[in-house]
Formats: sequence, C-alpha cells, structure tokens
Amino acid sequence: MRKINVRVSSGLGDRLLTLLFYYVNFGSENEINIFWEKNNCLNCDYDKLFKNKVKLSFREDNPFFLPPDVPVTSRKNLVINYLKSLKKQDVLIKGEVFDKTSDFKKLDYKKYFKEILSPSDDIQSVVNEHVDNNFNSKIIGVHFRAADKLCPKTLSFFSPKKSLFQILKEYDSAINTFLDDDCKIFLATDDSGPRSPCSSDIQNLKLKDYFKEKYGNRIIEFPCRSLARNTEEGIIDAFKTLILLSKCDCFVGSCRSSFSKLICVNFDDSFKLI
Repeated sequence: MRKINVRVSSGLGDRLLTLLFYYVNFGSENEINIFWEKNNCLNCDYDKLFKNKVKLSFREDNPFFLPPDVPVTSRKNLVINYLKSLKKQDVLIKGEVFDKTSDFKKLDYKKYFKEILSPSDDIQSVVNEHVDNNFNSKIIGVHFRAADKLCPKTLSFFSPKKSLFQILKEYDSAINTFLDDDCKIFLATDDSGPRSPCSSDIQNLKLKDYFKEKYGNRIIEFPCRSLARNTEEGIIDAFKTLILLSKCDCFVGSCRSSFSKLICVNFDDSFKLI
C-alpha cells in the first residue's frame, strides 16, 4: 500500500481540514501519514489533542509543494494529478488542501470527523463537563474570527470584503433564524480587543461585549486559558471549543475561517456561514 505523507504547518482549522481531506479522498487505498509541524501557528503536539491512531510521519525529503497562490479548495486536482503521475510511489506533500463545504455531506465528512479527530480523554472529559453544565436547552453555536474585524481597506489577505458593521448585521440575521424563547448561544471567538487600524468605534469594540449586550444572559462561553496559538494551552482550548461548537444544535460562523468550515462538517443543513 502506498504511503501518502502529508506535511501540515498552518493553523488548527487548516490542518484538520487537510487531514480529513486525505482520509476521505485517499484513505481507503493508501496509508496516510501526517508530518505535524510545531510552530508559531500551532505550538502543540498531536497526541496532546487526539487519542486516535493516525500515523505520524517524520519524512522531510523531496516534498511536493502545493502552490500558495492557488486557493486551498482548488488544489484537489493538483493533488490527484500528482498522485497519478507517481503511480504507486510513496510521496510527501506540503501544503493545505480542502474539499468545498458543499462536498462535506456528499463525502460523509461527519463520519471521518468522529473517527479521525477523536479528542484525548482529558479534552473529552472537560467537554463533557461543560456540556452537562451548560447545554441544557437548544444551543446555537457562534464562531466569529478576530480577523473579520480587520478593515477592508488594509488590503490584507485576511481582510473581509465587507465592513464589520455589515458582518455583524448578517450574524444577527442568521442567529435570529435559529433563535427561539429558550435558546442559548455558545459564543466562541479569538478576539481579545482592538485589532484593526480603522478609526471607527465599531472596529475597536470587543466582539464578546457586542454579543453580550445584544443577547444578554443567552450567551454561554468556554473559559479559555489563552487565545495565543503559539502556546500549548491556546491550541488545546481552541480544540475544546471546536468540539463544543460541533455539539451545538445549529451553527453560525465565518466563510473566511477554516475553523468555522471544519465545524460545519457536523451539521447537515442547520448552519450558516457569513
């Protein structure tokens, strides 16, 4: 059986969507090995997050680099053609690649999510306790990425094309489609305060403060020890939050966030990406 060695080096959402991509599309006929790089984007060992038997690769020689200027959802054909060209040879591929969100249900990503991304016992225990104590009614999961606060005028790769005011209005509209009298909102964000160079007051607000003022005691949060992705605690708590969001009844997230897209794997139709 051919070995496909995959080197992942970016953030948590990118890595896990890439890992699932290879298992979903190539896992039945190939042995998938993951080279899990620790860096400033994700400074945590694989086995601190997961308990499953994914094979970790330490092979670094002669990688095929997926071009960075090609969107991650457009790289699938590049991977397929590369694997065909080498027939049954073992390969090392560097770079993140995703299926489109519309393919998740068709390719049964939910099943692979549960099998491949099974949390460690310590993480699962914390998640179970939080669910038991807080998830006692219908729960809307909401993920808002801090980078969506960037002003579109910065021309950053991470900048949204809409203003923060427009994005918040669309979040409120999506939340209200799921909201009912007894509903709670599980809010997750990596925002810790002002981030954008824009001068408007709305750019400088804390997203948690906005949602708490808007929805009051409906808001539930997980007490993350750190939001820094270059710390082990920050990554472990981000993964706990991801699992908690996946256990909500419906979900609202960011179309620019791989973290949000990964959570959508667990929802058939009851999600909206803004």
